[in-house]
Amino acid sequence: MAIDLVEIQENTSALHDEYLAHRCGLIPLVSRDVDNFNMLNECNCDNGNCSKCGVSFELAVKNINDDAKINLEVTSD
Repeated sequence: MAIDLVEIQENTSALHDEYLAHRCGLIPLVSRDVDNFNMLNECNCDNGNCSKCGVSFELAVKNINDDAKINLEVTSD
């Protein structure tokens, strides 16, 4: 499985939205149920985001450190 669509609502970092979306696509996703998922074009749902063809992730991170030179590490864990 891989991240296909990224919606960025607010980006206050120095990195461009496209760069962050590309990096999200590189996150390794592990699923024991991957064989039970349908491809989006093969699913019978109306909106294309049911539990059989889609998974939703939310990442909400804010670096509240006063020192701007300290980076906040965000991992797939």
